[in-house]
Amino acid sequence: MLNMHFMAIVRPHPNPPPSRGRELRGPQKVTSPFGDVVWNIINKHSPTPGGRGLGGAELLHFIKNSLLLTALVLFLISPAISSASDKTRNIPSDEAAYYLLAGKSSLAAGDYKGAIAYLTVAYNRLPVLGDYVLLWRAMAFKNKGEINRAISDLRSIRDKYGDFPLVRDAKRLEIELLIEKNSMDAVELFEAFVRDYPSEFEIKYAYALFLKRNDETKKATDVFREIFRSTSPLSKDALNKLLPSDIAIEDLIKRGNNHNRARMFRESKKAFEEALKRDDGGEFRNEIIGGLALSLFRQRYYRDAAELYRELNNYSWWARSLFRLAIRAGDMEIFEAELPALIKAGDEGVVPVLIAHGLRKKRAGGDIEGAIKIFNMVISEFPSKKRGALWAKGWTYFLSRNHKDAYEIFSKLYKRYGSTRYLYWKNRCAEILGRQELPMTYRLTGSPDHDFYVFMSMLRNNQKIPGIEEIAYQPVALLPSSLPSVERVDILSALGFKREAISELIHLSGKDPSRSELIYLSSRLRKLGNYRMAIRLISRVPRGERPHEILFPMAFLPEIEEASKKKEIDPLLILAVIRQESKFDPNARSVAGARGLMQLMPKTAQRVSGYIGKEIASIDDLYDVRTNILLGTYYLRNRLDIFNYIPIALAAYNAGASNVKIWVERGNYTAIDEFIENIPFRETRNYVIRVLTNHFEYMRASGDIDVAAIKRYKGHF
Repeated sequence: MLNMHFMAIVRPHPNPPPSRGRELRGPQKVTSPFGDVVWNIINKHSPTPGGRGLGGAELLHFIKNSLLLTALVLFLISPAISSASDKTRNIPSDEAAYYLLAGKSSLAAGDYKGAIAYLTVAYNRLPVLGDYVLLWRAMAFKNKGEINRAISDLRSIRDKYGDFPLVRDAKRLEIELLIEKNSMDAVELFEAFVRDYPSEFEIKYAYALFLKRNDETKKATDVFREIFRSTSPLSKDALNKLLPSDIAIEDLIKRGNNHNRARMFRESKKAFEEALKRDDGGEFRNEIIGGLALSLFRQRYYRDAAELYRELNNYSWWARSLFRLAIRAGDMEIFEAELPALIKAGDEGVVPVLIAHGLRKKRAGGDIEGAIKIFNMVISEFPSKKRGALWAKGWTYFLSRNHKDAYEIFSKLYKRYGSTRYLYWKNRCAEILGRQELPMTYRLTGSPDHDFYVFMSMLRNNQKIPGIEEIAYQPVALLPSSLPSVERVDILSALGFKREAISELIHLSGKDPSRSELIYLSSRLRKLGNYRMAIRLISRVPRGERPHEILFPMAFLPEIEEASKKKEIDPLLILAVIRQESKFDPNARSVAGARGLMQLMPKTAQRVSGYIGKEIASIDDLYDVRTNILLGTYYLRNRLDIFNYIPIALAAYNAGASNVKIWVERGNYTAIDEFIENIPFRETRNYVIRVLTNHFEYMRASGDIDVAAIKRYKGHF
């Protein structure tokens, strides 16, 4: 039974964070890169199905008579230009902006003659976006059948704007046009493209088809083989273009390894098994067996994997396979029978498995003596790995209520390694033993996991949780000499081309930006709604210099607040889960198939959908922001209803309710921190720690830093 003194039901947050407005709505109702305001104005005058809409002259007349409206539109969307230094940037004039927008709108409406006219003027008046103008004009020329003029524009992009991200699109379209002309000029461009962009398998496949059509059979076969080795959806199409004799054993091995890395284990198994059949002389046997064993292990064929790893004398993975097999079979004798051989091998790779075995003896069977014996053996036989064994030994003593010996071990670990994890549990032992220890204080550390232990200590000691002292920084005025296309970002943002602005910022992030430039770029990405990349970029800045609002954005607040009210869950907890699950990427997809902001498995989403009255017509519905948050929040609420406590509900959200029920029943915990620390699955333990840390940080950001208020949600630590 759990003896934990905290609320069984999590009520809505008493002081919800003030809404800062929705910064991203997920998939837009209009797929155009135009911002809503600009799009609505232009779209109003575009052709409807079955009609013409405004022609070129009519639309130009509309533009010239709408300068006042233009100024208003640009005024409304100008907040996208975020820093004080942006005020000095070369934002285009109303007329230049409208020629660009009218040209793009005409292109979308099928008025290619009008598009060419407007874009030609825009190219002269807005040279800083010349590559965009040329690409759109090339598309208009293509659709008019003027292929040579389209190619000329695309080559101008390559010549004049080769260092900007749009050049890839220009090369891709030029290749398409050269293929249409069946021009051998495509070969050189193809070769350069696949060299510069090796992951563009669609172009590689088109290249191979082009070569085959022009009797370059050997070259075509080499490209098809490369595609076959990849994890691209086109790999099976490439296989159909090859003869069995075209595929070497090395190709099968590379295909298997690539699919193992992509966690596509069924495909990797097929590739390695085929390679094994062909390897008559055994030249590649060890390499094939190693790849096949990994594929089998990941698919939970532990017995077969163990046999293969033993053949290879790979003691580390042999131990892992045996241990997993023993747990699954419910018979630890399977593992313990091979313990002498594993220890005798002297391979340090077996140490994590030995420690896990010792901890399981305590968790599953209460065999304290047997667990301590294993840890002492590791310390003796593998002295370079004694840190992990010492921790496990101290933790076993703590759970066994031998706090005196646990205190001694945690003290040694903290003195030697300085981790806040060791300090926290040293202080917990001291508290139980009635000893006085200095309380932990909040400080930025190298790991968010360590911050978690500081937060827990401060809650236990009723210390004031520090608020957010936002870093006082001024985004640098990035001059063209350092990051030349920042001006382009400003203009694209002002005109509502958010997708293109994001692409430019991501491109700039690959230019080895300085610390201050990273802060600037991540700040702009956050304001444009690309939170995932913003968090990734700001993580390259020293921790003490990272703006909190970038690390912990208040994203999708309308959808989150709707879901939190319906299911009575703190909206900040939902934010914390989303940050850990997807880093706020609505299109996130895990290798296991989980989708969207809250990383829902399709089967789980289908099961839950009936309870919220939301039909899931397609898996793609899980990428919708509102749908995903409603479903994920309901599922989290369900975990809370079953387990009552936030940390345990989070563990169930990650590892499943059946596993967590076993952990709770066997635990006999006196406080929630014991449950968290003793979660058997490392991935789940880290997940719970990080989501709770996120929750703490969002509470700090919202101003809810009163210890008593926080304890209402986290309970007694």
